[in-house]
Amino acid sequence: MVVGEGKILQIGDVAEVGKTLEPMLSNHFKWEISTLEVPSLFSSRSTNSNNIEKLFRGGSLAFRAKKVLNRCSVDLVHLHWARYAPFVLTGKVPLLVHAHGSDLRGRTKGMEASLVLNALSKAEKVLVSTPDLLEFAPGNSQLFPNPVDCSFWSAKKRVKDAPENRVVFVHSRLKVNKGTKRILDIIYALRSMEPSTTVRILAEGKLAHEARLLGAEVASFGSKDFVRKMVNSSDVVIGQQELKVFGLSELEALACEKPVIMPINQSLYNDTMPILNALGIKETVDLCFSLLEDDIRREKIGKLGREYVISHHSTPITSQLLHDIYVGML
Repeated sequence: MVVGEGKILQIGDVAEVGKTLEPMLSNHFKWEISTLEVPSLFSSRSTNSNNIEKLFRGGSLAFRAKKVLNRCSVDLVHLHWARYAPFVLTGKVPLLVHAHGSDLRGRTKGMEASLVLNALSKAEKVLVSTPDLLEFAPGNSQLFPNPVDCSFWSAKKRVKDAPENRVVFVHSRLKVNKGTKRILDIIYALRSMEPSTTVRILAEGKLAHEARLLGAEVASFGSKDFVRKMVNSSDVVIGQQELKVFGLSELEALACEKPVIMPINQSLYNDTMPILNALGIKETVDLCFSLLEDDIRREKIGKLGREYVISHHSTPITSQLLHDIYVGML
């Protein structure tokens, strides 16, 4: 085993990817990792005032990053969130940019997109968290699987409120890019066909109200422990409905041995996927009820899902991969 002896400056974090990997990178591979936390620079709004705010915050990030690099001896910078890249100038220090989704997906036009893509092309390497992002990334990019702490995300025996109680958990945020309308249609179809089926979802605001009107049990976003409890209290999980790639939410459910139903672009994946591919609302609902009626099949699919996550996304696997990337860059 090649042991890391370098100093890594991690700038930002997304979905706790860096936090998940850091213990093994530090303790097992002996990398010295420090983190520069950054506020969110970008929102979905695009007003002029917001653009000015972006520039101000971006300039603040550039100043803070430069100050750290001048003060500390750093061998490599690992930057999370591609849209920060134009603001982080590392000089002779190798830059690794980690794109996580909406920071890169579909962003091909406009000045901001040009600045981001130009910055990415000058980085030593770019990592993307889902295979669809490779379409938007420069040639120095590679897929890096989202890491999952399988010791935390694991199955807990569900205690049913009643023997016949069946629970479907929609493990996806109600956002346009996650397929909001389709998710609401699925909730309506599930509750209409079988009102005794409990449908749960995490949501807030207007969309939470809409989900309640359709008969869903709605909870606000909470801690990781709370989300794990929601996953483990369900029989079947329905994932995001728009992107056709699976993210951390779906992987966490798989690690908890829950069957996950969602549309998948199978051509983007080389491996046989444990996710149940359902492209239409009727197909999703029919598959969901079929699984709810078959405990043995549901358990079998759940175990295959966890095995897949352990083999491809667990922290030992992903930490080794990132360690190898660091070594290769240095």
